[in-house]
Amino acid sequence: MKKNKSITRGTSAALPSFDYAEFLKRLRYHNLGDGTDQHLTANPLFVVKEKVFDWGYDLDFTNKIAVINAVTDHISYSLEQFAQDLTVEQRETLDSLTENEVPFLQQSTNNQIDILQNSHRYKVTGYTERLEFVNCHFTREAAQQFIDLKRHNYGPLTIAVTSQKDCAEFNSIIYAMLNNRIA
Repeated sequence: MKKNKSITRGTSAALPSFDYAEFLKRLRYHNLGDGTDQHLTANPLFVVKEKVFDWGYDLDFTNKIAVINAVTDHISYSLEQFAQDLTVEQRETLDSLTENEVPFLQQSTNNQIDILQNSHRYKVTGYTERLEFVNCHFTREAAQQFIDLKRHNYGPLTIAVTSQKDCAEFNSIIYAMLNNRIA
């Protein structure tokens, strides 16, 4: 993709050049062509969403457990991942905190949580995940281009497709562009 060196964003990265004819070709593909089979909806709008984590849930109200290392701020999103991330030294330290002879990793889930919560190094909390609206695009390619350019400013990003079939204004704009009434 060619870069337009005279226009820049806040990051001083050159903007990709915009080819209106190419845009119309992509728009036609997604609204009238084979793209409609790909995303299985009429009048698509490609919505970029960010995965957001909400922390601090009581473990009685969620099955998603995060273990946060208070020293390094490393987050493990399950006890299994936490166990995989442990160094030998960390494992030995946790083994020394058990009240019986059973190693930390062989303890029950509830015992592991109790041991971690009683240590000063780890915080155990519940969390949920949700997808939050970032922006939307007429074509999947534009949504992907946005993600490629801006992923460093967000958490994990994904593209969702929603139908605007009942949105008269949106459909009027698409119709006008595809029929050369807007240039």
